Amino acid sequence: MSELHEYTALELHQLLQRREVSPVELAQHYLDRIERLDPGVGAFATVTPEAALERARHVEEQVPTAAPLWGLPLADKDLHRRAGVPARFGSRAFADFVPDESESVAARRDLPGLVVVRSLTKLWSLPGRLVRSYASLSAPAPAPMAPPWRRLWPSPPAPGM
Repeated sequence: MSELHEYTALELHQLLQRREVSPVELAQHYLDRIERLDPGVGAFATVTPEAALERARHVEEQVPTAAPLWGLPLADKDLHRRAGVPARFGSRAFADFVPDESESVAARRDLPGLVVVRSLTKLWSLPGRLVRSYASLSAPAPAPMAPPWRRLWPSPPAPGM
């Protein structure tokens, strides 16, 4: 078996459906990877390992495997309010903002059996909340509320260029 993070979303879905890996094992794999690599990458504004593992256990035990995205890990962008998780929107103005309620887009992500590991920037399959540019402006300005992020591969200076 390859490392779990090397599989595509479809391949991970198939592994989950065949019970070759569990949602908890998959979430833990990505949480371990985030802990090991994010200090050098700076992709995550917030990581919520306890909530991710709790959600993975819930999905594994309570959500039917027929749910379309059952057990797949996901990271929110730091733009969507999720109850109890800091939502800074890349701005100092929201440095201490922790919403009491989740907005509908965040809540809808829970329905198909996704395991949200929180906010990140660019990597779809990691648990956590992704870093965003300042106030989510389209320019690639650094967000003052998060560690600097780094490109992993050579690429254009900004999206779409």
